Order: sequence, then structure tokens, then C-alpha cells
Amino acid sequence: MTEPLIIGLTGPTGSGKSTVAQSLEEAGCVVIDADKIAREVVAPGAPALKELQREFGDAILDDYGNLRRHTLANLAFSSLEKTKRLNEITHPHILRKMKENIEECRQKRKKVVVLDAPLLFEAGLERICTVTLAVLAPREQRLQRVMARDSITREEAEKRMSAQQQDQYYKDRSDYVLVNQETSGALYYQTRRLLQRLRDCLLYTSDAADDT
Repeated sequence: MTEPLIIGLTGPTGSGKSTVAQSLEEAGCVVIDADKIAREVVAPGAPALKELQREFGDAILDDYGNLRRHTLANLAFSSLEKTKRLNEITHPHILRKMKENIEECRQKRKKVVVLDAPLLFEAGLERICTVTLAVLAPREQRLQRVMARDSITREEAEKRMSAQQQDQYYKDRSDYVLVNQETSGALYYQTRRLLQRLRDCLLYTSDAADDT
């Protein structure tokens, strides 16, 4: 069975990673969204949610047992240590679900699978990827996007951004880097061009394997 090309997509909040993921999906790739899975693993009654409650307190739940995401975010992003604890609790559950989704794609013989994961390297997900791709953008541009997207204050946005890695962290670890400092159309073009390069490489590798 031919293995799919697995692209690990990452980058700091507000960088434009969602735009890249959308472009890849429209080009026919299967996108596995870590944020979506993260929401699934903290559904009422889920083991991960119970662990978060023990760590961060009952205030993170509403009267119906649902996660108060804003409350958890304020607590978890208040320090690097607390952010680390959040990741330590949720990552194993997210990783297990992502591996299940990848196996399903493999069984369906999907050609290209994208792991859209903000914490790709922190969770060790790069080990199951063929290549890794980071999306970066100027800090002020990211700040404005996060404020508008999440309807939060500048102070809250800066706190979230400060809890994440610096650009150099992604540059040092990624196979490819896209810098989003123009328009969404330009980012779409960069993404499609890179995808074609990766597909050409995959085709060449597959042909070479067939000849051996």
C-alpha cells in the first residue's frame, strides 16, 4: 500500500495557517485539524476534560459540564508553566485521535494528508510527518488578526502570543516556511506552488520505488 504524503502544518496564532490549510484542502488534500480534535477531546464527560478540571479547577466548567474556553485560556496562558500543563494533559488525547484519522486516510488510499497542528513540534507530531511546513507573519499583523478573530483585547492577545514560540523556533525545525506578509491571494499562490513541488517529489519517489 502506497503511503500518503503527510504534511505537518504549523505556525503561531494569527500567522495565516488557516488560509494555508484551506488552500491545501481546496487542492484536494485531506486536512486533519488538531484544533477541531482538541474540541472533541474536551467534550462533557471526556477523560481529558476531567483532567483539566482537576488541574485548573471547577471554574472552567459551566453548569452543564461544558468547558468554558475563555476561562481556561485565561488560566492556561497566564504563564509558560500553566501552558505546559495544558499541553501535557491534552496532547496525548489529540495525538491518539490524529493517528486514528491518519490510518483511516491510509486505508482509503488518500494521496496527501495535512496535519494542521499549532503545536506540531511540541507534541512530537513531526515524527509521523513526511515534511513540515510553518506559516509565519509579522507580529503586529498577527496581533491585529487575533484581536479581530477572537474578539479580545490587545492585552489578552499579547498574552496568548507570548505563551507561544518565537519565529526562529519554527524556522529551525521546519522543512519549509511560508511568510504571510502580503495578501491572502499571495499566500494561496505560495501554498499551491509548494504543494505542486511536493507532489512532483512524491511522484518521482514512487516511480523510483517501482523501478527497484
